[in-house]
Amino acid sequence: MSDQPPGPPTPRERFEYGLSAAYVILSVGPLLLESLPLSFAPLFDAMEAIIQLTDGFGIPAAVLEFAFFFFLSAFLAGSVLLGVLAHGYRLASPLFDDEGSRRPGDIRLPRIGMSVILGLAAAFVLWLALGGISVVYLDDVRGGIHPGFIVWLFGVLLAALVLFRWVVFTVDEWWLTRQSGHHD
Repeated sequence: MSDQPPGPPTPRERFEYGLSAAYVILSVGPLLLESLPLSFAPLFDAMEAIIQLTDGFGIPAAVLEFAFFFFLSAFLAGSVLLGVLAHGYRLASPLFDDEGSRRPGDIRLPRIGMSVILGLAAAFVLWLALGGISVVYLDDVRGGIHPGFIVWLFGVLLAALVLFRWVVFTVDEWWLTRQSGHHD
């Protein structure tokens, strides 16, 4: 079973890929927009209007932005951890006499390696997000680097790792298909 391609991504994996791509685009997009010679004044005017609207309700835009990235980071990390735990269960399923739960490609080295790396990164990001929410909103700690920035930074790195997983799995599947002689 180890030389079979893993097959198409599950709906949860596709959701993670989409969420990761959106996270990276939302994080890096504004930096890229400012460096282009095109005029994005209407976009920035619309963003300014949203900021003024939230300020009118007494909610600073920075709080909304960091809360959004806290939530996005925690949600992505939780989804990745759920997938890693499911993969770990499928790997250990023969110990529980449940051989039918294993999917093709589960015991391939790239999948196991990416599960370990993503599991550690997701656990760290989830810990940062939950700890950051506690520090900023519950304990009202001030000074130093804002935890929202740290969570955003590591959330972007986790999103990049999830997208890297997609590349690794796609290349691995292509390589296995090519080796077996069933190319399109």
